[in-house]
Amino acid sequence: MRYINVIIALLLLSYIWSRSYAVQISPNQIVATQMTSKQVINMNEEEQVLKFIDPDNIVVTLKTTNNFENAELTDQRGIVYYLKRVKTKNGIRLENGNTSIHFNSGSGILKIGQGRPIKVIEVKS
Repeated sequence: MRYINVIIALLLLSYIWSRSYAVQISPNQIVATQMTSKQVINMNEEEQVLKFIDPDNIVVTLKTTNNFENAELTDQRGIVYYLKRVKTKNGIRLENGNTSIHFNSGSGILKIGQGRPIKVIEVKS
């Protein structure tokens, strides 16, 4: 009986310990249950932030830490869209479902959800 209690206690501690290392990377990625050396984010990667403005003076922000392979697009309401880079002939195109941004040389086209595509211009800081 004592061994069963010890085994149950160890299993419970193991479960609690493994849950404390669960980290959600983003909604489109798998939740890691343990951090390994391959999953550690390179802290030397520089965050790039671009701001775009549309004709109605609405600003959206695009953030990346991996040269736009993945990026977070934040709209004027604070809603964050997780985008992934796709192939294009020129410029950079990021998308996820019905949300996308395609930009090159300081200007681009933004589409959020079912809305119409909007021309945007990069705001230089």
